[in-house]
Amino acid sequence: MTSPKTWQGLFDEALAQVGRDRRLAVERLMVHARDMDRALALAHLDEPALAAEEEVFTRGVRELLDHRPLQYILGEAPFADFSLQVGEGVLIPRFDTEILVDQVLALVPEGPFRLLDLCTGSGVVAIALARRCPDGEAFASDISLEALDQARANARRLAVEITFAEGDLFAPWQGQTFDIITANPPYISSADMKTLPAEVRQEPHLALWGGEDGLDFYRRLAQEGPAYLRPGGYMACEIGAGQGEDVVRLFHQAGFQDLVIHYDWQGHDRVVLGRKER
Repeated sequence: MTSPKTWQGLFDEALAQVGRDRRLAVERLMVHARDMDRALALAHLDEPALAAEEEVFTRGVRELLDHRPLQYILGEAPFADFSLQVGEGVLIPRFDTEILVDQVLALVPEGPFRLLDLCTGSGVVAIALARRCPDGEAFASDISLEALDQARANARRLAVEITFAEGDLFAPWQGQTFDIITANPPYISSADMKTLPAEVRQEPHLALWGGEDGLDFYRRLAQEGPAYLRPGGYMACEIGAGQGEDVVRLFHQAGFQDLVIHYDWQGHDRVVLGRKER
């Protein structure tokens, strides 16, 4: 009878297949398969792998080789101080979105306020803000029912109260106004869609493509947004690298004031903030 492989052997084989630059991904697959703390898993690489654990691990490695995003394989994505469940049909949260959350937290007024998160996807922005702002009343929407199902499940699991609705941008919120509106809309241009990494191309096209120049949703947010903002209210949007000046121009033409571009850790445009006239 063949002796079971040790985790060290399985780990080395996986690195040889996917490349040593993806060591962290392989570690996370191993931790997932063994259902234990990372430090503990790495400290016991000499242990033999159980058959069921080996099957989960090797299947995950095959999926990595097929360019399936690691977050889809694991079924979760870390964000800030929590994690979100994610699956096919839902945009994977990025760490850069923490910049949007942090900038909005700096705008939160004292006392009760109303927050609307558009293109909510997994619910990441609405959930992150609701966890930090107990006085806020949070609302969120998406055109994708699949994404909304995931967002609702994440909100329940993380015990935050958010009112969700299906619809295209402001369609579900007719006649309502908010103190802060956030959005991480699709912003990839047609040209850039053709150059996306294979892993990103497995994420929903609906959540990625922002029109020919990537700015379609910002045009709509700029034009439609003021009707849903209270006087002095803020619009805060995540944007793609290099889109800052164009988005600021669109919002300025729509009457927004105090427009600011915030940058990510690589120095790229990442968030645009603007205020409705009081």
